Amino acid sequence: MKNIFKLIICTLIFSFINVNAATLTFEGPDKIQQGTSGNQKIMLNTAAGEKISKVEFELDLDANYTSYGVSKTSYILGELKLGKSILSANSGSTLSGELGTLTVTNNTGNNNLAIIKIKNIIFTYEDNSTQVGIDYSKQITLTTATTAITKPKSNNASLSNLTFSVGNITPKFVSNINNYKVFGIKDTIKTITINPTCDNCTTTIKCELGCNNVNNQYRPSLEIGKNIIKISTLSESANNTMDYIITIYRGETIDNSSFLSDIEIDGFKLNEKFKKKNLDYTLEVPNDITELVIKATPEDNKAKVEIRGNDNLIVGDNVLTITVTSSETEDVNIYNITVTKLEVGEIMGTTTPVIEKEDGNNLLLIIVIVLGGLAIIGTSAYFIFFKKKKNDKNKPEIITDQGNIKKKSKEIEVSTKENELIDDLNMTDKKIKPTIDEALADLMTTKELLLEEK
Repeated sequence: MKNIFKLIICTLIFSFINVNAATLTFEGPDKIQQGTSGNQKIMLNTAAGEKISKVEFELDLDANYTSYGVSKTSYILGELKLGKSILSANSGSTLSGELGTLTVTNNTGNNNLAIIKIKNIIFTYEDNSTQVGIDYSKQITLTTATTAITKPKSNNASLSNLTFSVGNITPKFVSNINNYKVFGIKDTIKTITINPTCDNCTTTIKCELGCNNVNNQYRPSLEIGKNIIKISTLSESANNTMDYIITIYRGETIDNSSFLSDIEIDGFKLNEKFKKKNLDYTLEVPNDITELVIKATPEDNKAKVEIRGNDNLIVGDNVLTITVTSSETEDVNIYNITVTKLEVGEIMGTTTPVIEKEDGNNLLLIIVIVLGGLAIIGTSAYFIFFKKKKNDKNKPEIITDQGNIKKKSKEIEVSTKENELIDDLNMTDKKIKPTIDEALADLMTTKELLLEEK
């Protein structure tokens, strides 16, 4: 009991860790009548981007009343057998889809069970890394010939249900309706899982346009835009078939759109520039206008458009509505136009319409101004610094009469200033005092000069 509990816990943990890991499964009938055989396809299911070059596993058949046969798919290399098998892809390719077939024959005379298993799985990727796979088992009911005779094989090839991992299907699924559309898938979602339910038939899914389901037919990779998928069914009796066509949209599309592509008003123009996701607008009309002729163009020409409030206009504000209902899912968008009807004698254009600014144009203008400013600054710097220096260097040197090179005026000026500065630094504040004899001589000279003047 403890070992079983541990096995369940490990299996659950492993399944959470390896959500997108490759798996090996059986595809085939759940019941085999006495004296007949049932083919169980051995399928390799991979997640998007997985590239497997080799797979090792063991096949096990737990039944006392059966015989078996094993065959591999032609493009697979290696040996497929009951017990350990090692299969690999041809050079330059990878493994995917059907690897081979296990044929089980019912040799019993009573109702019994047969259990087939795939275990001890090891996947090898292109980069030679390995991954342990999850064991897989399937129970097959072995029925007697009498039981088989009382219940004939069904001729019904219709699906009983159809669901998808993401998106909204329209119309609502009904088994006898063969065409559907799936909307509401974001452009960031790359894959979708398709779940067809068929009570007594087998199903095959194939991408007709856009998508790709080479690795796993029930989980195709979607392209941006429109993807077309065909689900083909085959009844249990193999007498009847059906095809279901599914159009899947990844990202935005005008199919099933509930938006307008344009609004035109006869003789007038909206104050704001039309954008499909902007639902509010304004308009001014003179006093003599009582009704507006409006052309509202839907993105999807199958959408329903209803206009209200465009007649019996009164002085002041009037609210006009345009309701757009999508053709498939009946999504609704309502555009509102506030129409201001002027007083008698009031002149059009007395109010300034609110015009939505174009962010892209403003950004372009800012970029042009910045680049122009940088160009002006660069040009000015060039003429101030580089051009002036260049002109100084190109001035011819002056030769004196003695054959010496005369220094340039700037160098002479700098040298003169340096000499004056040195002289100023060498000056002293000390005054030289005259001797007594010199002072008397100066005094006598001064008196003689004064006498002569008198």
